[in-house]
Amino acid sequence: MTTRRLLATLILFGGVGLTLLAGWLVNSYNQTSKDQQIDLQTENATYAVRVALDRVAIGVQAIRALYASDWITNEQFERFARQLTSTEAIRSLGFYRLVTDAERAQYERRFDTDPARTLGIWQLDEKGAQVTAPRKAVYFVVEAGYLLSGAQPGYGLDVTSLPGRAEAIAEASEKSRLIATKAVEFQDARSPGVLLFAPVRDRSGNEIGLAAGSITLSDLSNIARLASGVASIDISLSEPEASTDSQSKPAASLRDRRSFAFAGQNWTVAVTPAPLAGALGSWTMILVVVAGLAATASVLAYLYSLEKAAEVNEARARLAGMLNGLGPLAWLLEPDGTIVSANRAALAAFDDGESPVGKRFATLPFNGINAAQSEQIKQAVAAADRREDVRFDLDMESTDHRQVLDLWIRPLESRRGEVTSLVVSAVDVTDRYESEETQRLLMRELDHRMKNTLQVIQAIIRRTAKSHDSVEKFEQSLIGRVNAMARAHELLAQERWMGADIGTIIQQESVNFDVAEAIRSSGPRIRLNPKAALSFALATHELGTNALKYGALSTPNGKVDIDWAVERIEDEPRFVLRWKESGGPPVEPPTRQGFGSMLIERSIAYELDGKATIDYRREGFTCTISAPLNAIRPFAQEPLLASPTQH
Repeated sequence: MTTRRLLATLILFGGVGLTLLAGWLVNSYNQTSKDQQIDLQTENATYAVRVALDRVAIGVQAIRALYASDWITNEQFERFARQLTSTEAIRSLGFYRLVTDAERAQYERRFDTDPARTLGIWQLDEKGAQVTAPRKAVYFVVEAGYLLSGAQPGYGLDVTSLPGRAEAIAEASEKSRLIATKAVEFQDARSPGVLLFAPVRDRSGNEIGLAAGSITLSDLSNIARLASGVASIDISLSEPEASTDSQSKPAASLRDRRSFAFAGQNWTVAVTPAPLAGALGSWTMILVVVAGLAATASVLAYLYSLEKAAEVNEARARLAGMLNGLGPLAWLLEPDGTIVSANRAALAAFDDGESPVGKRFATLPFNGINAAQSEQIKQAVAAADRREDVRFDLDMESTDHRQVLDLWIRPLESRRGEVTSLVVSAVDVTDRYESEETQRLLMRELDHRMKNTLQVIQAIIRRTAKSHDSVEKFEQSLIGRVNAMARAHELLAQERWMGADIGTIIQQESVNFDVAEAIRSSGPRIRLNPKAALSFALATHELGTNALKYGALSTPNGKVDIDWAVERIEDEPRFVLRWKESGGPPVEPPTRQGFGSMLIERSIAYELDGKATIDYRREGFTCTISAPLNAIRPFAQEPLLASPTQH
């Protein structure tokens, strides 16, 4: 009996001890799992906020690049901003022009919408009424803008007059970097938000204005809530510490909140965790205590761990879904550069049937990449593993393809400051690079044409002076020739110096002589380069002047036929233009060569490597001009031939 009691006592105390131990283990595991889930939700929410802010920053930098190149129009800006805000949670994008007080009067003349058209540069008074802005040294004026809400931007508004903007604008201009405002109110949004400012400088380094973008705090909270699955999120801003870097950098954090620095502000993301599946954990502990079976506790703990793993996988799936919604290419890497996952855009960019997961990022088959660039990517990955934020343009070019990617590699750190992952994003900026190169090419062509034009004008003045015996005739002839060049320049300027149509040139010049509709012209639509356009404009002017003074246009019944075509002469394609007069007075060959005929012959021969043949037939003057087709081609890749035209 004593032995059985002892055994029963041992079993009782052993069972109770095992039950208490199992209960303690289960409770400890539940608390640990709860803490891990809160950590994961907080990390996901913070990362989503940082990604959303990065998207606004990328939009601001894109606007900055567009205006720095000084080629964008308001229509182009609106199309660009509409496309960007349609896929990103960006409230607005805009460009604020820097206007000094000395420039104010001249700048205000460009306003064509109210209230700026009436008030000039304006602001809101204490009652919210629109009034003319008072005089001061510098204004930042809304010149271009797009609001996702569809409201009209406040064109002409001095942004520094609005609350919370002036300090951030001054800091962005002074430090020449991206700066965020504190939380400010927007007239078209119920929720407060922030604006990001980045100074825009021209090629000389002078500040010309600010690129701006905004996002509401409610949109940031919604993005973070969808990415993390938490019940609610609170986002607050504060002044950064003196040692805080301007870029995103993790700061000390509690379990349900994270802080990081971005664009001159310290951001704090505080989450209210979603209700956990705590009922299952509680029932597990109750069953273990009641049954006293450690095996039951182990099984239930195992099931509980599976549930937690499913929640972690679901959170990762939400994060992957958010990355798939981004336009740029995006990858998640291990610290050593091994690819863990890629978004839909990145997978489509390398559609070779093989998954990139498990491969080294530096070995991806970018089209046109060379060994030096692959090494540069390896060094960037290594630098990101050392907690450095690396960003550069990857210019790749093959025989028939060119692509420029804005590559950005950033580290993700744990609460202990360890680099756990690397995030890589790539934005295609090829169009921006090609636009800048086209602009440089146009500037070189314009400089070349201006020098040639000045030389031609000098020659015209000298030769015109020698061929006229009176000041009045000299003035009339000189003005006519200079005006012909001016009309050709105006036509080329309308085409951005990328060429002009021969039919338009003929019609533009002949209208000055065709008082009785006696000139008929026909031929295919042929684009000429700027040099050929100026030469044919001068030739048409000289031929028309001669016909009006001495030829067919000097009589009521006279006619002039002008036709042109591309003909193959001695196995060489050549552009041929024929001028034929009829119905005029009998033609007599001149006793000496005039400056007009010499200008035609020499300009065609020198400028276009061509030939001009003049025939003084008694029944009517004729002139045939031919030049190699490759000598008149436009310098840009434009269509050379199109459908015929008649005038």
